[in-house]
Amino acid sequence: EWWCTMKSTSTGRYQQSFVNSSGGNLFIIGKDATSFSVYNNSLVSGTAPTYTVDVPQQLVITSNGSNTYFYKNGVLTSTWSAAWGDLKTTGGYIIDQEQDAAKGAFDAGQNTYAWWHATRMYNRVLTATEVLSNYNTLKRRFGLN
Repeated sequence: EWWCTMKSTSTGRYQQSFVNSSGGNLFIIGKDATSFSVYNNSLVSGTAPTYTVDVPQQLVITSNGSNTYFYKNGVLTSTWSAAWGDLKTTGGYIIDQEQDAAKGAFDAGQNTYAWWHATRMYNRVLTATEVLSNYNTLKRRFGLN
């Protein structure tokens, strides 16, 4: 779960990435000029959730082992047929950048221009009710109704 305000519509940017110990991409959240994409070794087809520049938003990704679910502001916006292994065994998790090697080899053109307000990682999958509850609990902090 993360709260951010996108500050740019530049394309080919990445929000978060997980890699294996040899630097292979296990999972990436990327963005283009108006929406997010999920990569699981390659681009995963599915409906891309959109964003608006200069508007705070809550974004949450969950998985049941075979599908990936993307929530925006407490509401399920996208489902992808994508799964990944146990992310506890990754070579690195990076926020605001895609990694070209485990925990490094960064390209300045692959970061996301955004204000990061809060990030949370859980030791279990959140339910849709919990995602919505988290949104309702924090939305006023970011000026959302």
